[in-house]
Amino acid sequence: MVSEDYQPPIQFGRDETAVNLRGRIDRVDVGKFEGHPAYVVIDYKTGKPPVVKHAELITGRSIQLVIYLLAIKRLGLAGPNAVPFQMGFWGLKEKGFAIGTGGKTFEALDTPYVQALETILDEVLPRLAEGIRSGRFVVENEDAHCTGRCVYRTVCRVNQLRPLADQLGKKSPPPIDPTLAIGADGP
Repeated sequence: MVSEDYQPPIQFGRDETAVNLRGRIDRVDVGKFEGHPAYVVIDYKTGKPPVVKHAELITGRSIQLVIYLLAIKRLGLAGPNAVPFQMGFWGLKEKGFAIGTGGKTFEALDTPYVQALETILDEVLPRLAEGIRSGRFVVENEDAHCTGRCVYRTVCRVNQLRPLADQLGKKSPPPIDPTLAIGADGP
């Protein structure tokens, strides 16, 4: 029997490139939707909750909620045949629950969308793991106007390393195959 404190890792990818992940999820609410067990994954945030945009997902920059959603699904932690209903962030300093995909209505994630999320993470996570194993730790920020004057200046190296990265051509690899797209910004 598996204790509540231990769960097996979840696998993303295939064959020799597969990556095993293990961690903790802040909150999973389980209920019923159309007569089937369903669940909502919630991650608590002390700052402003992010939005899981498709462009951020395929580059590996916004994968946390999706990993949680799929971990529950693949490991069957919400019960047999439970369907992922929704995912979101609970802003502890903000107004509470925010749908992770930025939607305005609390509605079920459709099956093709969830399947596309699985396909994307099965491609993205092994690629990210290979980058880490190869020593690729690209320090970059999409904000071209990011300077050393922000509140994080004592720990952030973007402003100092950007010129060096440009000179040496050290950039993140391109996103995964865009044919895996699920829409401009999600469902």
